[in-house]
Amino acid sequence: MPGTFSKSFKILIADKTCSDLVHPGLTCMEAMKLNLVDGIIGGLKFYLPIFLIPLFMKIKDWKKVKTWKDFLKGYGRSCLFALCLNFCSFTGICFTYKWLPLFLTLPAGIGSLFFCFVPPKVRKAEGQGMFNMYVEFLIRRSRSKLIASIRQSKVVVTLLFSILNTCIVYGYLRKASINFWFTSFRITKQENDDKTLAKGCKLIHDEITCFDYLKQELKQTAKFAFALAAIKAIPGRISMLYKQPLEMPKRLLTKFDYEMFMFIMSLNGIFKYLFCLLNRKSRFSIETNCIVSSLISGVGFLFYPQYIVFTMAMTNAVESIYHCIEQSFKSRGKELPLVMKLINKFPLVYFMFLFTAGLDIQLRILYPSLVNKYTHKILSVLTNGKGDELAKNVIKLMIGFE
Repeated sequence: MPGTFSKSFKILIADKTCSDLVHPGLTCMEAMKLNLVDGIIGGLKFYLPIFLIPLFMKIKDWKKVKTWKDFLKGYGRSCLFALCLNFCSFTGICFTYKWLPLFLTLPAGIGSLFFCFVPPKVRKAEGQGMFNMYVEFLIRRSRSKLIASIRQSKVVVTLLFSILNTCIVYGYLRKASINFWFTSFRITKQENDDKTLAKGCKLIHDEITCFDYLKQELKQTAKFAFALAAIKAIPGRISMLYKQPLEMPKRLLTKFDYEMFMFIMSLNGIFKYLFCLLNRKSRFSIETNCIVSSLISGVGFLFYPQYIVFTMAMTNAVESIYHCIEQSFKSRGKELPLVMKLINKFPLVYFMFLFTAGLDIQLRILYPSLVNKYTHKILSVLTNGKGDELAKNVIKLMIGFE
């Protein structure tokens, strides 16, 4: 149990130095130099796919100087942040390693102050990602009987996911959802009627059948799902791009996440076909059709019942509901409550990352069984294996202690 481990850990390191735990065989100065190198390499490896994917989606703009300027600027600033985070985390731990509550949270928190270097779009995704990882840890660790029963029931979890998915997709309909989600659609307004939305999201002409619309949409979804499932296989294998480039396709094929691919395809396919069909055949409003379609499409979660997707749905749904409420006030010409005004001015994503980045790194090291494998992979790349080394040192000391 986490509490028992904490007590054991404090006894274990009582007579240890930072060299025993953090950097065996190295002085603090030698470790500091190594932290700089690992920080640079970790940033280059971690942010490369994040900035390369959008670049490859803009091949037509490669001739423009601004395209490359933005790429280099964003990539460079993000790598600089990774360097600051790694250096502060694994250098500062020499001062905090005996104080378990601040073991890594304080030094990593100081490094997280430089999160402002990261471009806004990447910053938001990364901040929410780190927060979602922490929420997942809380769900896995919870001893509540209610949470435990939900964890053990795929039916209940899928039903909850369907409700969350409905909140997010409805937010897209109302133009209140602004975050990335696996199901999205463009809303087209009909001529001379700003309040009427085009049937079937993108479908405008009646001569196009819902089945043809489905095929048209699934082609785009398949590209997106394939790219996402392939990217998921990349962390930890970046070095293959220059060491064994010919082996990369083979490795990606074996590590390709087929379950994630099916999840995205089913979530999109079911929703878009039903949404189109209901808009053509039913007498209900487009809002009702959207709710029904997104609720049913949530069964796609059964293909990929992962915590990381569920926690992402939770945070996105909360934000979607918040923006819908905000829209409601504005549409009625009413002033926003003071609390909402303060929230809008508060740099929430920045503080989410500031609060959870150090916690996630510390939890991965001290409680690895309660952190998912994908989080292990991400943090391993970001820290260039430094987190893995520290986790192994802790385990070695614990075995020796026992």
